[in-house]
Amino acid sequence: MENKYLLFNRLFISLLPISLIFSIFFADLIISLTSIFFLVFIILKKNYRIFNVFEFKIFIFFYILCIIGSFVSEFTIYSLTKVIPYIRFGIFIILIKYIIKIDNKFLFYFSNSLLISFFILFIGLIFEILNVGPFSNSYLNSRYSSFFFDELIMGSYLLKILPISIALLFIFEKKVLIYFLALFVSLMIMISGERSAIISLLIFLGFLFGFTNLLNFKKKI
Repeated sequence: MENKYLLFNRLFISLLPISLIFSIFFADLIISLTSIFFLVFIILKKNYRIFNVFEFKIFIFFYILCIIGSFVSEFTIYSLTKVIPYIRFGIFIILIKYIIKIDNKFLFYFSNSLLISFFILFIGLIFEILNVGPFSNSYLNSRYSSFFFDELIMGSYLLKILPISIALLFIFEKKVLIYFLALFVSLMIMISGERSAIISLLIFLGFLFGFTNLLNFKKKI
């Protein structure tokens, strides 16, 4: 049973980066379902100590502040209906930590999912630049969005998953792939035309090459 549970989590959580491209609903469904099943799993195992970690305590502190804020809001009921379900994110954080600890294949599958996400957006970007297929009318205001279409968030999405991808490549010691991914995704973000994403990218690259061993000291100077 536990092996099937691990396989279930490995599969669905690994699909999360790809699902964020095509459907926010499906991505949220993955988080909700895996969090609920994890909570049931913990109750059956009676392993409640797993929540006694710093990350979850910080989240609960933030969660309580949000609930208090809802009670003092002019729209208490509406605010509470939005805030209360946030607990799934706290449970999901612990789930990720738990899966990484007990499933030695999870990070491999998740890192591949991230790389596939980059490739999917790259294919969409090529089609959009060529102005073909469903992308023929999606070009707006000199900005590109690939499969996000009218949501011009490709640059910010790439910027959010790039640090995670590079961190995983560090773990797997794929230094050459880190150089290629950093260059490849940086070009995609530049093409996207999102100014805030481009500025954030430059800051990230500064930290990446300034505080890692990707470049030697002489080159850093």
